[in-house]
Amino acid sequence: SPATVSRVLNDHGSVDATLARRVRRAIDELGYQPSRTARALRRQRTNVWTLVVSDIRNAFFGEVARGIEDAALEADYAVVLCNSDDDVPRERAYVDLAIAERVAGVVLSPASASATPLALARLRAAGIPVVLVDRGVDGESPDVVTIDNREAARTATLHLVAQGFSRIGCICGPSAITTARDRIQGYRDALREAGRPA
Repeated sequence: SPATVSRVLNDHGSVDATLARRVRRAIDELGYQPSRTARALRRQRTNVWTLVVSDIRNAFFGEVARGIEDAALEADYAVVLCNSDDDVPRERAYVDLAIAERVAGVVLSPASASATPLALARLRAAGIPVVLVDRGVDGESPDVVTIDNREAARTATLHLVAQGFSRIGCICGPSAITTARDRIQGYRDALREAGRPA
């Protein structure tokens, strides 16, 4: 019966070992593949994560995507990779797509610390878990995976001071991105600590 096949495929309930072998043999002979679409309709959620990175040309995000995909595969999920190119409307379109497709989760590198929270609110309202990567956002934030950029910039700047450099600059990127703001703050912290002008 369909119920018996379902129990065998999903390892739910007990099925006689002989019957289970017959079902698996029939599955192999017929080349049967379960319909992920049907499963998603029943559960109202897909086994897909959406990964939205800010710039796929940046090698860092290639490594991030690889790690996320490895974790997803271990948990029986697939990953759809999207590149926002640090463009807020493009990021919004990918968030809309994730909501429409009822993905299981979103991993997002925010395009804007101030604009992205609106997209996060929409994902939260749709019941889709979100994790930010590399960058935070202004205001209330979901889980964020990043380094302590402020302390890293402070440490790097103090290292240059200790090496005897007197004119130390810091190029951090656009101020709309929390990573850049944290790094410039760490740079300024170090110069203040060393009694140097910015």
